[in-house]
Amino acid sequence: MLAMTACLGKARVNKDAEVTLDASALSPREAEDIAAILVSIEPWSRMDYNKQDLAKRIGTASDTDRSLSILARGRRVGLMRIREPWLLGPLISIFAVFPEYQGQGIGRRALVAFEHNGPEDWRNIWLTVSTFNQSALAFYRRCGFAQVGLLEGLVGDGWDEILMRKLHAIRCQNGDRT
Repeated sequence: MLAMTACLGKARVNKDAEVTLDASALSPREAEDIAAILVSIEPWSRMDYNKQDLAKRIGTASDTDRSLSILARGRRVGLMRIREPWLLGPLISIFAVFPEYQGQGIGRRALVAFEHNGPEDWRNIWLTVSTFNQSALAFYRRCGFAQVGLLEGLVGDGWDEILMRKLHAIRCQNGDRT
């Protein structure tokens, strides 16, 4: 089991809670439960995603696609879906912190954990965000992502996505990343 830990403070979930990423396979029931949450929140609710299709997508792993559970105090509080390799680094195709855990720094620390524990040969970290999802766009900008393009109609007619990129941190001489 791959577990990545962020070391940038604690979430209000519990003052001692670390945010970790767990690459263990999701059971069909876990994938269905997560999909039920996702289809009830932006952007998936606005785009009318099908719960069963989304459950199948997040519950299936391959050589290039996998889901990472975002955990705080051992409790699943969100999900990342990763495609790798993709343009000299990973593409985060789904990133969600469940509504009751938002606003506690968990998303930022999950991204930091992902970045700091990634291989040194990553040059970029990529993601897309829906043009209407202004709060997510602002969040990703605060986390160091920059817009590099507009993908018109990416997920359907009238549903444009913004392609964002963050240059992957490099190792300092002392082994830490910046």
